[in-house]
Amino acid sequence: LLFVPVWKSLTHLPPYTGMLLSLGALWGVTDRIHGEDKPELKLPRALTKIDVSGSLFFLGILMGVAALESAGVLKQLSSGIS
Repeated sequence: LLFVPVWKSLTHLPPYTGMLLSLGALWGVTDRIHGEDKPELKLPRALTKIDVSGSLFFLGILMGVAALESAGVLKQLSSGIS
């Protein structure tokens, strides 16, 4: 999650793409580190133990904010506030 703001500022892509890239990198690293020795430490097994509904809620919030930003609604709201 700490990588997402850096990703957005460097690439100007939506934040959820940074989350997906981080998840893919984590998957690759855990597969390379643990190999076939410890399958319980690999990412697919770890994903079964997390709160999926909370993660999807957070991803949905990020996607919603990105949609509002690309539509220009956030800029209009910020100019109306100041």
